[in-house]
Amino acid sequence: MNRFAVVTITLLFSCLVAFSSGCAKPTNLISGTKIPSTDENRQLIKVVERYRQAIERKDTGALLLMASQRSYYEDGGTQDGSDDYDYAGLRDVLAGRFLKASNIRYSIRYVRIRRRGPRAFVEIFVDASFSMTDSTGQERREQIRDQNLLVLIQEKNKWKFVSGM
Repeated sequence: MNRFAVVTITLLFSCLVAFSSGCAKPTNLISGTKIPSTDENRQLIKVVERYRQAIERKDTGALLLMASQRSYYEDGGTQDGSDDYDYAGLRDVLAGRFLKASNIRYSIRYVRIRRRGPRAFVEIFVDASFSMTDSTGQERREQIRDQNLLVLIQEKNKWKFVSGM
């Protein structure tokens, strides 16, 4: 075999390997997501799943245990500080919302998990519905579809929410 043929075959083989590996789907993703399956990511999703289930149960006590007493702060996504609250305010917000709602369905699609320093950022898409009684006394079904960013930090080897609840 001449040198040109060897080089050509080597290049073709290299291109074939590069092409096939570039098209292969990673097998190390958490099922149903595009999130890498690492111990930490699986642990974070377990915490968020407990949060999701507590919302459906309207379990204010469980949700408060998941929040950081030291660091929880919600700015409401606005520049106006009148809707901001900390851990103490979270209790009131949750209790108020749960009084009005019933038959809660709260599903989450996990979009991405990032780490920056001690914080973990879990980007989710929420598809939720609930029943509530309006001002005329009629029960109606509400639906919410939205993106949300859950921010967590480790405290005593447990992930705690610092915003996004």
